[in-house]
Amino acid sequence: MAAGIGVIAAPAVVLGVGGYTLISRRNIKKLIHRKEMLMQEIMRKQNAVAEQLQAESARNNDRASYLTRLNTLLQQAIVDLRIDLDEAKSA
Repeated sequence: MAAGIGVIAAPAVVLGVGGYTLISRRNIKKLIHRKEMLMQEIMRKQNAVAEQLQAESARNNDRASYLTRLNTLLQQAIVDLRIDLDEAKSA
């Protein structure tokens, strides 16, 4: 009797595990894609800040200081996202 229940339940378990695996992989791919898009956006902003920093550094020290700090934060975000993406792609 117990073996009969196991035989009946096995296909449902296999389908459930297979479905979970497919959904999990799809979600991981979506996450990687979103992180890559975020990385591109951060890099664009970081480049814009660096250009503004060069233009502003001669005119206004306070603005240049702010832009330098912002540039540092954006560079760290890029490094962190690269690490996350490398880990996600290797998993």
